Amino acid sequence: MKRAVITGIIYLFMYFNICALDIPFFYEPASGAAMSGAAAAGADDETALYYNPAGMVYVKKSTISIDGKIMNYDFNGDTAKENYFNSGVSAGAAFKGFGFRAVFTQAGDKLTVDADGNGYLEDTLLLTGGFGYDLGVIKAGAAFNIIALSGIAEGVSFDAGMVFEINERVRAGVAVKNLVNSSFIYTLDDYSILSKCMMPVFVNLGINFRPVDFISFNFDIDNIFEARSRVELLSGVPAEYIFKRQFKLGIQGNVGDNFIVKAGVKSGENKNNSNPFENEYAVRTSVSAGVGYVNDILKVEIVYFNDFRVVNGTKNPGGFMLGSGWYF
Repeated sequence: MKRAVITGIIYLFMYFNICALDIPFFYEPASGAAMSGAAAAGADDETALYYNPAGMVYVKKSTISIDGKIMNYDFNGDTAKENYFNSGVSAGAAFKGFGFRAVFTQAGDKLTVDADGNGYLEDTLLLTGGFGYDLGVIKAGAAFNIIALSGIAEGVSFDAGMVFEINERVRAGVAVKNLVNSSFIYTLDDYSILSKCMMPVFVNLGINFRPVDFISFNFDIDNIFEARSRVELLSGVPAEYIFKRQFKLGIQGNVGDNFIVKAGVKSGENKNNSNPFENEYAVRTSVSAGVGYVNDILKVEIVYFNDFRVVNGTKNPGGFMLGSGWYF
């Protein structure tokens, strides 16, 4: 499998952004870690999947892959998230026009979410499959997602998307996520207020531009219509949760045949008050930067990320992600 598709598959696992549910719980501590679709910006001229909405699979070489990551996030606010840790392993296969993947992750915070002040560590199993068709200048595809074994998110969803090849250096994509779903998530604000929320439909747009062969830029707008969802609070009182629009910009460069350098920025409004009935938001911007090594069978990379929040007088120190993958 060529490197652009490999990159996209890794970030399916890392950030649930390419062909899975958007899960704000995971987004909170790692806002810029994967740089969204921007991180999947092309590293190879031989594939069209520089932007890959809805898990479209169209590869020139059938591949079996195993990859994993470990992430450490330490934010010692009194009631904010503390000592975030996320690790996992993923395995899958991709064929021309179809692919599937299984992901097992473990994530947790020291969250004060019950009367005894107990935190938790959640196991999550994600099963996803996608298919794609090459229709010339248009590539189209769809994906299904099943999340189980988790107190963070559960359910089934379906996504669809298309990529348009404007010319040999410019591609644009659109994805409709959670087009059909029966899933819910638990959302968290900056003060660890926990709410149960049914997933709405998200419409994401993205464009990729390669001015030269070894540099690629991506610009993404996630949730362009600012979807809303009815929230079931733990108290049983209904409220409304607004998912705000997010903007993402990423750049990736190739250094020689095997090294990559990339950086990204994500900005948008996030809920910043602890009252679920008051939708107060503030702009939050996160950045990330990383380096990696890639060859035909191996990828290793390290990424630093930070959203520079200050909660209860404590400044976010940022975090690191280390990931690797093997391809057969």
